[in-house]
Amino acid sequence: MSDLTPSLDPGSPLPLYEQLYRSISRDIIMGRIQGGTRLPSRRALSRHLGISEQTISNAYALLKAEGFISAKARSGLFVERMLPLTEAPVHPAPHKEKDEALIRFDLLPQSTDISLFPRKLWARLMREALLDEPDLMKRGDPRGEHSLRAALCAFLYQFRGVQTTFEQMVIASGVDQLLLAICALFNRPLRIACEDPGYTEAARVIRRAGHTPVPLPLDEHGIRIDTLMKEDVDLVYITPAHQFPTGISMPASRRAELLHWAQERTGRYLIEDDYDSEFRYATRPLPALQSLDATGKVIYLSTFSRSLAPGLRIAYMALPKELSEAYTKTGLRSGETVTRFEQHTMARFIQEGHYTRHLRRAGNRYQKRCEQLCALLSQIPGSFLSGQEAGLHFLFGIKGRTEKDLLQKAADRHIPLQGLQGFCQDVHLMPALVMGFGGLEDEQVEEAVALLRMAWSV
Repeated sequence: MSDLTPSLDPGSPLPLYEQLYRSISRDIIMGRIQGGTRLPSRRALSRHLGISEQTISNAYALLKAEGFISAKARSGLFVERMLPLTEAPVHPAPHKEKDEALIRFDLLPQSTDISLFPRKLWARLMREALLDEPDLMKRGDPRGEHSLRAALCAFLYQFRGVQTTFEQMVIASGVDQLLLAICALFNRPLRIACEDPGYTEAARVIRRAGHTPVPLPLDEHGIRIDTLMKEDVDLVYITPAHQFPTGISMPASRRAELLHWAQERTGRYLIEDDYDSEFRYATRPLPALQSLDATGKVIYLSTFSRSLAPGLRIAYMALPKELSEAYTKTGLRSGETVTRFEQHTMARFIQEGHYTRHLRRAGNRYQKRCEQLCALLSQIPGSFLSGQEAGLHFLFGIKGRTEKDLLQKAADRHIPLQGLQGFCQDVHLMPALVMGFGGLEDEQVEEAVALLRMAWSV
């Protein structure tokens, strides 16, 4: 098809790529461009219309995102066959709340790429565990399987500098359950400081356990020490590797200040949630805060739900020796909340080196996706980004635009997003979005940004 000649107005406030998109989509809907028609290549149409190939690419990306065209390998872009408008159903389809089919692109910070999970390998290891361990259907250790706790000790020491023993390790089905277990270790009401903004579920868990969460603001290095010193708190919950949701990586100086605070008084502890520490793109990660702790003041916890898959409910913590003994006295059996054969499978996965290889492969994939997404978003006038050096999310905003406006316009295009203010308790920060890329497919990045640009008219 070489006679595609839409009317474009360079003086219009509407970007050229959106004018081109609207012209082609209108012609497809009206039947002027028939289904099955092959569209001109980007280069050919660029020469024909006298506009840049990037403008053509942006318009084509929007058409693909809206389902007007599709790509065929080594053949080009073709118009999808559209039903005549008169054949539209008279009665609308029943409304389905949170219909996943309506989500065009997944840019939520909690999402991960489950296609990276090694299903066949995991299935083989699980079969081997079931066949080689005939007693797996019996009750296990209340702290979790010895094999997994031992494997984690070796892995965490090598990759995060965590110094612990398998006796101090506890397995559970999630970080929230570990937080509940920590709260049960103290026979007194606790005041527990939490990051603000931060992981709001932590505050809910603390409250549910009968204790008091105390939100504390952040600065560019993480939780503020000056504010912490003014509060009478017993524990501090932090995500120093890649703070959620701001993406701040806590420097060594701030970590040392927190350790000094904990060491000043008996009964003070730091809860280090090593969230998103597995993936770092710009610099080498700092060792875990726990690796600096020589006096037993850090409770270290993490999970496999980010690095492997959210449906794999295995989390773990390393307790200081004193609290490990207290855990035994409570009679808690957190380890029994994860099936024994899953724990043995995970132990083999780590011991045989599969987990390390998976992290390397997944990290490379996530890094390329993050770089592509950030490069495209940074082209938006007035845009700003931060926290993209690690993890699976970063902050993004457009100067002069409110969170509500950006969220609503994206939602209208079936792209659910989350705003920074939704993770705040007491503080009010500049409008920004917590942009995730774990659930976005590589080939969707360009289309997703093009659709967002059209939604936001930028």
